Amino acid sequence: MKFHIIRIEDTNCPAHEKSCEAAERCAKSLEKFGMEYTFFPAYTPDSDYVKGMMTKKKFMSGFRHANKFARLDRCVAAHLSHRTLWQMCSDNQDGPIGILEHDAVMTREMPNYLTFRHFVNLGHPSYGKYKESKTSGVRNLFSKRYFPGAHAYAINPSAMEMIIQRGNDMGGPTDTFLSSDQFILDEHYPWVFEVDDRFSSIQAERGCKMKHDLPGDYQRI
Repeated sequence: MKFHIIRIEDTNCPAHEKSCEAAERCAKSLEKFGMEYTFFPAYTPDSDYVKGMMTKKKFMSGFRHANKFARLDRCVAAHLSHRTLWQMCSDNQDGPIGILEHDAVMTREMPNYLTFRHFVNLGHPSYGKYKESKTSGVRNLFSKRYFPGAHAYAINPSAMEMIIQRGNDMGGPTDTFLSSDQFILDEHYPWVFEVDDRFSSIQAERGCKMKHDLPGDYQRI
């Protein structure tokens, strides 16, 4: 399985340098376990695609609460970066791919055989309360009702088909968009990735306080 590390390559974006630094840490952690990877250029609010999608009322309805905790245009850009990879996986039909945000770090080996349905979370929950599994392996999403952060997961080509069947024209913050109320979601335990979260290019100050309690070295860019 090849992993796609989402990083901000637009040099006009304030978070460009920090994102690339984090993505390099992510890549090095994958190399330690012999994993194949590539970098994926994230959309930014300056993208015409992002600007166009932000005019679509039904798509934006899924972000109606996001501006309480996040900078809306950046939240939309992040979601569209993930969605583009979902579509790419579906179009290529080459089997599963892994999707990582720039601050993910691989901490243990992947299982030799990872069998799942459409989406499988691989990342240790990055915030809030969550549940742990008493057994190892893949099972229905258990840590939360929705993905416990969108920093580390894998998808099958069938993932986008499921999204289309259940409302392709709607969006939302990627982690809460991937909710077991709407989709068939799996989770692997023990988690294979953790977050090395030193900054946010998406969260508003309120979101940072709730998620991170703003430690002294944490930056909101």
